[in-house]
Amino acid sequence: MKTDAGDHQEKTWEHIQSHLDHCLQELNASDRETLLLRYFKESNLKDVGQALGVSEDAAQKRVRRALDKLKILLGRQGVALSATSLATLMSAHSVTAAPLGLAAQVTSATLATAGAGTGLGWLATQLKMPLTLMKTPYMLTSAAVIGIGTPLMYQYYSIHTLKAEQRDVRAQLEELGDVPGAYQDWLRTRGEILALEKLQQELEDKPRLEAQVASLKSDGAERKRAQLARLNEAQAQLQDAASKKEETIRNIEFRDHQIKVINVMKHMGLAARIYANEHGDLLPTDMEQIDWESYLKPELTEEVPLEGFEYHRHERKLFETEPRMILFREVTSRFDGEQYFRAYTFVDGSVQIHASETDDFSEWEAQHTATMDNLPPDMAERMEQEKRASR
Repeated sequence: MKTDAGDHQEKTWEHIQSHLDHCLQELNASDRETLLLRYFKESNLKDVGQALGVSEDAAQKRVRRALDKLKILLGRQGVALSATSLATLMSAHSVTAAPLGLAAQVTSATLATAGAGTGLGWLATQLKMPLTLMKTPYMLTSAAVIGIGTPLMYQYYSIHTLKAEQRDVRAQLEELGDVPGAYQDWLRTRGEILALEKLQQELEDKPRLEAQVASLKSDGAERKRAQLARLNEAQAQLQDAASKKEETIRNIEFRDHQIKVINVMKHMGLAARIYANEHGDLLPTDMEQIDWESYLKPELTEEVPLEGFEYHRHERKLFETEPRMILFREVTSRFDGEQYFRAYTFVDGSVQIHASETDDFSEWEAQHTATMDNLPPDMAERMEQEKRASR
């Protein structure tokens, strides 16, 4: 009988598995192959380093970076867990539950490792095992190994350089130009623009209405009263159209600014995660710790200056296992005529805009602020150890 912890682990894995294939495909080739070698081929760090052409310590760092990126991608799918927990689950379900779409990539990684210098004898040993990732046992002959091992080895080493990894990081920053949900906002904005054009056409009918007023002077009294009533109605419609036009313009400008704020804060969240990767998983504690010029393009902050954001203060330090704690927020809220809005970036890199009727966000922010009362149980002992070590 499974324990409650075991049941929970299985349910967590089922949730992860439904998104795992898609998230792995979103990783760059270097990070994806590193995880395939480590967890789905079940190689130790020494073998992973040998396959990647780096030292064992460097292989461990690559695995950790790739895990953290995969964790962020899964977090966007609603799967919140630490890198350590993710590694444990993938190790426990490595081969038998591996995504089918990645079977060929695992096999390619194995062949590339063989061509890296361990010889055909070692490769033949690896290939004798059933390729369980493909759900069908296959055997490859030595002739097939000789035919494909050399080109795969060349491709493998040609893509795993430090320069390529730097380009991958930059590419991720550029790809974030598409804010999640921005397409739906664009559709709504397009509808409002069409409505605005219709209102503009109504305003352009003003000369015709003025001509109708002139013709009233030559008509009889009864006809004049009827036409004057219609004219008053038309003028009221014109005033209403002008008012709606101004309101529509304000809504479009407000939504456009809101999208730009979300875009900047998405980049800020990614910059914070990269900073944590480079500083032993320690998140920044203020805005000045991050070199923003390295992560934010000038055009991003041209209309939405970085001075409009601030680090959200907490009573204690944050941990990466607290994804819903606030990391950054807008300095001042924005008012659309009915409600106040303020944008927040969380520890997991996601962005949320919260609305308030009274411009008071303190109660909601308190629910996402790190205090000693909401300290995760597994972190209490860790903080105590760090406190004793600093004495």
